[in-house]
Amino acid sequence: MSLATASLERRLRETFIAWVAILAVGAGWALWVGDRGGSHLVSTLPWVQEHHALLQWSTNYVMDGFYVVFLGLLAYSWRTRRPRLKTIALGYLLAQLLGSILIARILKMSLGRARPDEGALAGQWLGPSTHSAFHSFPSGHTTDLFTSAIFLALLLPQRSLRLAGLGIAIYIGFTRLALAQHFPSDVMAGALIGGSASFLVAYYWVLPRERRLDDATPQPSLASRAE
Repeated sequence: MSLATASLERRLRETFIAWVAILAVGAGWALWVGDRGGSHLVSTLPWVQEHHALLQWSTNYVMDGFYVVFLGLLAYSWRTRRPRLKTIALGYLLAQLLGSILIARILKMSLGRARPDEGALAGQWLGPSTHSAFHSFPSGHTTDLFTSAIFLALLLPQRSLRLAGLGIAIYIGFTRLALAQHFPSDVMAGALIGGSASFLVAYYWVLPRERRLDDATPQPSLASRAE
């Protein structure tokens, strides 16, 4: 196994542990405050009211920054013929397709949960719907951002930067509560879906390709190592 593949596996393990810890803490908080209570608590915080414009900007545009990073990485890896980088970039797109576009979208449209700002209907499960007002479960933004943060972690050697990426995903989940667009269970489901899709793709699509690259790369002989 090459140093690059060993490093990738280590980052995956550490990121997986951090993700599980985030889910455990978030689920505990969500169960404690409840769906309606949690949404109301966060959306009525004085800090949230004072920084509404910042929260709205964050929830609208932070995702775009990750898209630029990974599309740029894909273009760079193709141009410079860096197969390991290309594998991670393509893995990111595959995980987004599986989690954010396929699973999250199907659940949203099938379950039809009304968002917290829908008045008397808030939180109700109304069945299949194409109206965005009834697409509360799960949080697509959170699904997207956890996918982005986990794949970004595969590129970052510094543990602090990997944790910072996950922190951004948590922050975007917070903005969805603060803007009364989701309930805590919606956000937790988004984190679960995004993380699950990411780790499935990383372990069963990215890593096997990394190992095949190892096998195809000539290893230096003992004599050359001694020189």
